[in-house]
Amino acid sequence: MQSNPAIIDREIQIMKKNHSKKRGFTLVEVVITLAVTIILMTTITSLIVAVVSERRRSVSDYDVSNDLYFAENAVYDWFDNFAGSSYTLSAETDENGEIYGVIATVSDDATGDSMEYKISFDAENKKLITPKYMDGWSFSTISNVTFNLNGNTIKVNITYDGASVPVSILLSGRASR
Repeated sequence: MQSNPAIIDREIQIMKKNHSKKRGFTLVEVVITLAVTIILMTTITSLIVAVVSERRRSVSDYDVSNDLYFAENAVYDWFDNFAGSSYTLSAETDENGEIYGVIATVSDDATGDSMEYKISFDAENKKLITPKYMDGWSFSTISNVTFNLNGNTIKVNITYDGASVPVSILLSGRASR
């Protein structure tokens, strides 16, 4: 079987004609494809950044929530020791006059004995010291705990990192005058 050069030449011409009918991408199509690709990449990157930021924020919120939960419970636990009795409050102040600790003195009229219940905050070591936690409970996010005394009312202000306003707890009982 021999090949006819005329047939081969004709076949080559048909292939060239068919190939020239194939259309390539225009510049507009390439630009549109690139723009859509950039928009998709930006959207995906933004989504990833948002997920990572939310994760970081939720971990931080969890730490603050844990510290606040413990601090509030420690304050209520301290107050529950003497809230049903008559007590006298005295303050411990720092050099700036801020009250960093409170001593509640409870006197038993029948025996004449008295008990002291002290709560204080060591700002340098970020520790809340109560009768239950004599060595202090350390915090990672709470920066300060201060107390305000007004008769039989105690206002506890808990300041934590990143907060512009402290969390306040009001405690009131039967204080001696």
